[in-house]
Amino acid sequence: YVAAGIPFVASHAPEYMELAATGVGRVAWDTAGWVNWMTELLDYHNRKAQARNNLAIVKEHWAIDSRIHDWQTALRTI
Repeated sequence: YVAAGIPFVASHAPEYMELAATGVGRVAWDTAGWVNWMTELLDYHNRKAQARNNLAIVKEHWAIDSRIHDWQTALRTI
């Protein structure tokens, strides 16, 4: 979703918590958290700002070209 410019709220699964720790997406721990984060995303300008920020972080830290060494290592171990 992030690469498509869609900010997201997710459950507190480890994968999403790791992304959220880098500033990508939001993690909701309970109903109040879901309501809070989803309400925040209702604001157009806030939603667009989050989308831009998320995309920049993903490009820097998570895109395949920034993690090519991780992929090369993984492929060598197969």
